[in-house]
Amino acid sequence: MQATTSETFTSDVKDRSNTIPVVLLVWKADVEDANTVETIVEELASEISFDYEAIKIDGVEHYGVPFIEDIAAIPALAIYKNGSIAGKLFRETDRATIKAFIASHG
Repeated sequence: MQATTSETFTSDVKDRSNTIPVVLLVWKADVEDANTVETIVEELASEISFDYEAIKIDGVEHYGVPFIEDIAAIPALAIYKNGSIAGKLFRETDRATIKAFIASHG
């Protein structure tokens, strides 16, 4: 999964979402649930009926992005379409719930 930073967030996520939906994972490497969600999102890419790009950002190191985007939890998923957030999911590690969340934005 590609990583983004505060400096590249706009081009990596918002601009890219004008072409393809972007699933943003707000994570921290030492948060076990965040690593679980990362694995699930990567696995689901082959199961969901539309293409999307998965990108992650360290929500502590690059805290300004989650703050500005009103994402207040780790792990969190946000789906971007047409340059803005289309949906958010906080602290969820259930594979079926994550799959339904992503699929509902196709």
